[in-house]
Amino acid sequence: MGSVITMLPSPSPPEPQPQIDTRKRYDIYCMEPRGEMIVYRKALFKGAVTLLPPPGGRMYYPDYIELEQANGQSIFVPRSSIHRFCEPGTTLVGEVVPRNPPDAR
Repeated sequence: MGSVITMLPSPSPPEPQPQIDTRKRYDIYCMEPRGEMIVYRKALFKGAVTLLPPPGGRMYYPDYIELEQANGQSIFVPRSSIHRFCEPGTTLVGEVVPRNPPDAR
């Protein structure tokens, strides 16, 4: 009895993910350790860096993002602190929705 070879269709290449234009300046909102929000106005995303890579290991996600402030000076913020960013001067339109409505009993 002969073997049957089934040809599977070749997987289509993944669709390209949208990319952030890092040549443009943004208002970048970051969460501070005590819960305050700070905004870096007209800042550039310059790159991702690792403070201290693990010995002998590879870091998959850099710890910090370098931001160039509007005055040209660079700062490094934890990747996890970036909360949102938008075009400079964008009016944020939103509504705060409480997590748990108060009990009316």
